[in-house]
Amino acid sequence: FRAGKFSLRFPMTITPRYMPGVKLDTKSDAEKGEPLLISPGHGWAHATDQVPDAAEISTLQWPQPGSDRAPHNPIEVTASLDMGMPLAEVDSAYHELSLARDKGRYDIALAAGVSEMDRDFVLSWQPVTGASPRAALFTEQVGDEYFGLLMVVPPILSSGAVPAREVVFVIDTSGSMGGVSIEQARASVSQALQQLRPQDRFNIIEFNSNHRSLFKVAVPASRHQVQRAQEFVRQLEASGGTEMLPALRAALTPSPEGKRDREQAVLRQVVFVTDGAVGNELSLFEEIADSLGDSRLFTAGLCVKQRTLVAVPIRTLATSTRWLKRWVLFSISWLHRQQLIWPLTGRSQWNPGQSVYLICIVASLSLLRLALAIRSQRVRSLLVVNLQAPIGIGRCHCIHLTKPPT
Repeated sequence: FRAGKFSLRFPMTITPRYMPGVKLDTKSDAEKGEPLLISPGHGWAHATDQVPDAAEISTLQWPQPGSDRAPHNPIEVTASLDMGMPLAEVDSAYHELSLARDKGRYDIALAAGVSEMDRDFVLSWQPVTGASPRAALFTEQVGDEYFGLLMVVPPILSSGAVPAREVVFVIDTSGSMGGVSIEQARASVSQALQQLRPQDRFNIIEFNSNHRSLFKVAVPASRHQVQRAQEFVRQLEASGGTEMLPALRAALTPSPEGKRDREQAVLRQVVFVTDGAVGNELSLFEEIADSLGDSRLFTAGLCVKQRTLVAVPIRTLATSTRWLKRWVLFSISWLHRQQLIWPLTGRSQWNPGQSVYLICIVASLSLLRLALAIRSQRVRSLLVVNLQAPIGIGRCHCIHLTKPPT
């Protein structure tokens, strides 16, 4: 309930999971002499000491994104809404709805019937002005059993004194955060740092395959410390794995001033910023249950579709054949003048720099050949590997070209 509106979120996104831990079976199928097979219902990941069911939760994904018209992972959503009060609005932020009203009851379904599972389903409803209750009791009979639900609407907080806070920002800097995600994370944390007050304390923890803290303990939010934190956030880069558990444990560990904070009613908040899904979520929930204490945990999820990022270099490659031709010709001419090309006459000696330049020429020629093939429609699909993803969860995308880029 927020700003006079009720809402219900149903998660429907499917993303690759990072599998932490040590692989249980270190020998591959090839080393065992067994054929490489894909078992039905099993995924790409191997079992680890932290995720023994990794194969069951690492499902293979479609290389191309689906759509509501042609969904790869279709889902039907139906709901029956009976709030016992007149409603002014029933809506969904990301889906078109089909509503059927029978007195005070609303039967809700997707307007298209099915939807692609690439975004969450969020249902929101707002009571008529003046009809929002302070408390409501709902009862229902199922067979011979009766169930009751008591709802108490929180009051609107007055603009009173806000207690001092200790805020710990936990930022995911794993490989999957590369690109727009890490930029959004940096911008969000930077804005949050600007809203800290001098009586607040804060710290920043970044994690990928390992984790590190900006300060040993939370420090006062003085101008100097905030500027130091801003510079730390600006230099964050995405690489490595997604080891959430050690970072979460470090963030939930109370500071040495914890006892004094409880006496002074200091509010401790942990803000966890990530885009990743992991296979050891049960361990995370257990850690939260054991270590949360008086802290309040907030999660901020980031998600950027990679297909928009992959299409940019492909289009640029297809339109840069003239530039590539000039680069190759210039490189060969310059190397000849510098006598770095290995002559067949043997009058020059081979040097280490020659290898680098020759590799550059070969790479340029390969890009030139690929670009020409795209423009002449000899290439209909490209296999693009996400090199920024950590080892074990890299994804391949097959981009089909229906017509040559212009």
